[in-house]
Amino acid sequence: MLRHIKINDDSAGYPIDLLSIPAHYKDDLESVMIPYGLIMDRTESIANQIFNDFRHQSLVLLCVIKGGYRFFSNLIEKLQSKNRNSDRVSLPLKINFVCLKKDANSADYIEFMDREDLGFIKGKNVLLIENLVDTGETLSKIRNFVSNLEPMSVKTCCLIIKRDEFGKKNYPDYVGFEIPNRYVVGYALGLNEHFRDLDHVCLMKQSSLDKFKK
Repeated sequence: MLRHIKINDDSAGYPIDLLSIPAHYKDDLESVMIPYGLIMDRTESIANQIFNDFRHQSLVLLCVIKGGYRFFSNLIEKLQSKNRNSDRVSLPLKINFVCLKKDANSADYIEFMDREDLGFIKGKNVLLIENLVDTGETLSKIRNFVSNLEPMSVKTCCLIIKRDEFGKKNYPDYVGFEIPNRYVVGYALGLNEHFRDLDHVCLMKQSSLDKFKK
């Protein structure tokens, strides 16, 4: 059974003025959807689940960059903490990255950069880690690409998945939060490279979307 925190469509989030927000972003955010502290707690819970699922084995962690780097980093820290504080069981980790190049004129075209560096995953357990899953198409294509490299297993993990009204989306194996289909920024999720330095995951004001898309 998939375990995650579900944020309802009618959730108003948390008021901007009650949490720490950089002054240069305050006028462009509607509310805080997921506070940083809650992200950290949920990340620790996911790390515990991964640790228990792969105990007595080894695991290759593949980060989908660049949006996934912060969740990836914090998840690794939680897994390392489990390794340091567990006397009898540990989880050997290997770390690498999947870099994608998308064609702005074709949503279906994805180029995998440095693919020759991933040959080492043959026969190994692999966990793909992404920050946000929107339609799920990109993560599905990455999973198919990695599967062709003949790993022992491939699982997927994301911090945030946008709700699928039609039930057609394949959910990752590990999910932090399910959110409404709204535009969110922060915690390495950006809009034209803005907002990646924001700790919380926040809702954008509709009036500000056009300003930052330019």
